[in-house]
Amino acid sequence: MPALTNMRLRPATLADLELLRRWDEAPHIIEAKGTEDWQWEREFALEEEWREQLIAEVDGQPIGFIQIIDPAREQTHYWGECPANLRAVDIWIGEAASCTLVRVDICEAARRHARMPVARDHSTPTGTTMNP
Repeated sequence: MPALTNMRLRPATLADLELLRRWDEAPHIIEAKGTEDWQWEREFALEEEWREQLIAEVDGQPIGFIQIIDPAREQTHYWGECPANLRAVDIWIGEAASCTLVRVDICEAARRHARMPVARDHSTPTGTTMNP
């Protein structure tokens, strides 16, 4: 597997719908997150300042999905009451064959990206909370 320098994070879009649905049905994804339907069409229709949904690619090939949220601003308060400027990061390695090979690289890419505000105002550094 190529090194981290070949990894790119790009916004997830409706064009990724078939890919995300296929990943949702993969045994290793179900084992990690269950069978919850993320209702991707609805998710992509919502433009939320407090989150980013990204596709990780290596050499142009999608390998995973990353969601970075500000838990203090997330509507359901899944993480409970949180101080400002933290980040919660969900990482799915989409292709089972990539799990072992890219786990460290995709986690590091998410950590680097999460240090930037979700609101895309990259002028202000923020704290980062990771749940490995």
